[in-house]
Amino acid sequence: MTGSLVPADPGGLYRLLRRLEDDGLVTSAWAEGNHGPQRRQYQVTPEGRETLTQWREHLQQRAATLRAIVDAIDGALDHTTEANTDQPDTPQRGPEQCQTTTEADHEETAP
Repeated sequence: MTGSLVPADPGGLYRLLRRLEDDGLVTSAWAEGNHGPQRRQYQVTPEGRETLTQWREHLQQRAATLRAIVDAIDGALDHTTEANTDQPDTPQRGPEQCQTTTEADHEETAP
């Protein structure tokens, strides 16, 4: 369903389904399995569909917000790159070239 982007926890999934059923968002029934024991089948209720529609809208708003943040970061990175190319004498430093100091670096040693 998610293309392996979200790992499934079977125990957690069934706990969630039971909670959704308790809330009236899904129903379940036992069905004969083709091979092996019976299986529980779940169906979304009309109330569940409404909740799912609202959740989808919420996620779309979140996605739009995240896209705006990524676009702002891209714009800032593009602007920084342009500013650095305008000043060729300024060396560009990546994170691996930044030096950090600790308190130990500044302690004086006794002779």
